[in-house]
Amino acid sequence: MITCKICNREFKNNNSLAKHLSSHNMSRKEYYDMYIKKNNEGLCKVCNAPTTFRTIGRGYLKFCSYKCSYQGANKKDINKGRKQSVGTIRKRITNTNQKKKEEQKQKTLLKKYGVTNYSQTKEGKEKLSKAHKGTKKPRTKDHQMKIISSKRSNGNLKHTKETKFKIGRGVSGERNGNWNKPPSKNTFSYCLSGYYNGIFFRSSLEMSLLISMSKKNIKITSAETKDFSVPYCFNNKNKNYFPDFYIPSENLVIEIKPSNLLGLKINQAKIRAAQNKFSNFKVLTEKEICYISPEEVDYLIGNGELIILDKKKLEKYKENFYRRYV
Repeated sequence: MITCKICNREFKNNNSLAKHLSSHNMSRKEYYDMYIKKNNEGLCKVCNAPTTFRTIGRGYLKFCSYKCSYQGANKKDINKGRKQSVGTIRKRITNTNQKKKEEQKQKTLLKKYGVTNYSQTKEGKEKLSKAHKGTKKPRTKDHQMKIISSKRSNGNLKHTKETKFKIGRGVSGERNGNWNKPPSKNTFSYCLSGYYNGIFFRSSLEMSLLISMSKKNIKITSAETKDFSVPYCFNNKNKNYFPDFYIPSENLVIEIKPSNLLGLKINQAKIRAAQNKFSNFKVLTEKEICYISPEEVDYLIGNGELIILDKKKLEKYKENFYRRYV
């Protein structure tokens, strides 16, 4: 709020105050000179000539002419705060070779700071940290599209191999937020998943094993806990994985995999690491596990012991079962 120095009435902005001054039979310049004007204001900083009064909010100009303004101030200071028109911005972008501009920028930064990005320097990091401390600016969809468009025109929309390597190194191993955390229970689009007596399964093979163990009165639990976490290395990256189940009576850790996936290098790395960690570890495939019949599955669902998360996958399981055994 802005207060009138004459009658102490409050106004939202300078324009409202300026209109109000007519009630006091006073011009904006007279009011400014009497209540707001500072010492030596209204005189050119170069030649000391009188300058033009603009508004109550802006006051007097600093220079009497363009000639004095260029002599007495940096060009950047003169244009500071002025917004370029949309047409001027588009014309500049169109007439500028953005790739060449980006290359020249990186050369200059490399020569001056030894890096291609100022934010990589200690000074740059401190400035960014200070500027963004305590602020959280949500990125709008329009702003995101402008960033993408700018990167595409500069030819740096995709990460370079060096950047990809740095990102991968930064989130691998224990620096990854999901390190040593059990996998989520998100369902896979191609697998039958659900719960049997409260134990989660991710495939029809896992479901069949759980049901067959229950028939034999063998207690089986999930191995997707931190106690069974298996660290391993693949493609020079530290990772960890969790076996599927654990049978306490036999101290047996079980991993279930279809036989056609055992040859994958990543699965071989996981199995080797698990064999080194657990004294009693076994991999079971469809050769050791018999699929449960659709009739028995329906009975267990009706009985409340079995919960299937996707009915379409259940229908597909039944079709595959009849195709396999009938």
